[in-house]
Amino acid sequence: MAYYREFFGSTTSIKSGSTSLPPGKFSTQHIDTSRYQNFSSTFIISIKQKNDNFPKKVSNVILKVVSKGQRTLNLDHLHYTDPDIDQDEGRLVYTVKAISTGKLIDRKNKSRAVNEFTQSEILNGNILFQHSGELKGRLAYSVSDSKHVVDGY
Repeated sequence: MAYYREFFGSTTSIKSGSTSLPPGKFSTQHIDTSRYQNFSSTFIISIKQKNDNFPKKVSNVILKVVSKGQRTLNLDHLHYTDPDIDQDEGRLVYTVKAISTGKLIDRKNKSRAVNEFTQSEILNGNILFQHSGELKGRLAYSVSDSKHVVDGY
């Protein structure tokens, strides 16, 4: 990319994409043709990504489990994505609001009920559903990317 601008007998050029400059670095050259002076400088432009997208549901397949049994949650059962380019989806946080037919438990410590967990924990098989009560039920939860929260069902 090269950009040239002339004003009052001088020319300014901004160049990027040069093989001698790393990405995000630009060089400028200002030539004052009326005085035959040449000025050069290099500057860096950095772009900070903005967390402006809400998590979106990818899948939410019904979890089938034997009465009074246990089943490991996986991404087929509960999976969200975050369209923000710099977001690590494994860091999405699920918070249980209500669960009518059992509870979620930690695979490594089955006596510990889990009311908040990350998508990485689902991916690693660390979250189990333990059935008790009615044969059909519902899990109400929310998902957060640390800025935006969406309700799940």
